[in-house]
Amino acid sequence: MKAFALVVALLLGGALLMLVPPLWRPAGPAAGEPASPRRLAAWLLIFGLPLASIGTYLKLGDLRPLAAHGAAAQAVPGTAEGWLAQGRSYVALGRFRDAATAWRRAAELRPDDATVLADFADVLAMAQGRRLAGEPARLVQRALDADPRHLKALALAGSVAYESRDYAAARGYWERALALVPAESDVARSMRANVAQATRLEAAMGGVAAAPASDTTALALEIRLAPALQSRLAPGDTLFVAARPAQGARLLLAALRQPVGAWPVKVTLGDAQSLQPARPLSGEREVVVVARISRSGQAGPQPGDLLGESAPVSPAAAGVSVLIDRVQP
Repeated sequence: MKAFALVVALLLGGALLMLVPPLWRPAGPAAGEPASPRRLAAWLLIFGLPLASIGTYLKLGDLRPLAAHGAAAQAVPGTAEGWLAQGRSYVALGRFRDAATAWRRAAELRPDDATVLADFADVLAMAQGRRLAGEPARLVQRALDADPRHLKALALAGSVAYESRDYAAARGYWERALALVPAESDVARSMRANVAQATRLEAAMGGVAAAPASDTTALALEIRLAPALQSRLAPGDTLFVAARPAQGARLLLAALRQPVGAWPVKVTLGDAQSLQPARPLSGEREVVVVARISRSGQAGPQPGDLLGESAPVSPAAAGVSVLIDRVQP
C-alpha cells in the first residue's frame, strides 16, 4: 500500500506540474490586463480542488485506464461523492470538459453546496478557455448565495468582475476574500496584488487627475473629432484616451477618461495615469495614442464606438494631435 500511495502521489504531482505552470505564467498580454488573476487561479487549483485517488482497483505495476475509475463512480448511483471523485481524476489529467460533466452531475445532487458550485465554475471556466463569462459566472453567484463568505467563490467573483472590467466590484470581492485568509499566506499576498491592480485600473478609468503640464515625461494631446462623425455624438458619451507601445504587445500603458465636451479636447497623459507600474509610460521609446468615444461608458471597445489613433510618438512629445475619424465595427 505504501508503494501504491507513492505511485499515486507521483502521478498527481506530475499532473499538477502540468496544470499549474500555464496558470502561473502570464498569458499573452491583452490590452490593459495583468496576469496576476491567473496566479490566484493557480493557488485555487492547488488548494481548492484536492485530488482523489485515480482508482480503487488499481494495483502496483498495473495502472488501468481512467475509464475504470469512471465506471466505479457510476457503480454508486445517486451519490455526489462518486461524481466529484471522477471529476477530480479528470482534472488531474487535464480533461476539463469531462471533469465539468462530472461536476454538473454532482451539482445536480448538491444544488446548494457552495464548494461544489465554486469548483464547478472553476472547472467549467478551464473547459471554455479560462473564461468565466456565462455559466461559470452564474455558478459563482449561486455559490455566494449559498455562502456569502465562501473563499473560492469570492475569489472567482472578483475574477468575473475583472474580466468584465468592473474593477471596483473586483476589488470589493477580493478584499472580502482577503479578510478570510492568514495575512502572511501566499494566497493573501496574491490577493493583495490583485486588489492593488484593480484599484489602479479603477482610478485610471475613473479619471485620475492629469499630470502637470510642466511634467517633461507627459504627452500633451489635442483630440479632434472628424466633422462627418459629429452627428453620432450623444449626451452622456465618454471619451477614453490611452497610450500603448508602438511595437510589440498591445497592452495599455496609461489611460484616462472624461465626459465628452467641446472640441478640440486638450489632455495630458503621463506616468500619473499609468496602468503598468512596472512599465511606466516615460520608459517607452515610442507610443501610439488611441482615442475612443463610448456611448456605453465601458472601458472595452464596443461596436459603434468612435475611434482614432496617432502615429508613433515620443512619450514626452507636445502638441500631438489625434483625429477620431472611424467607427468601431
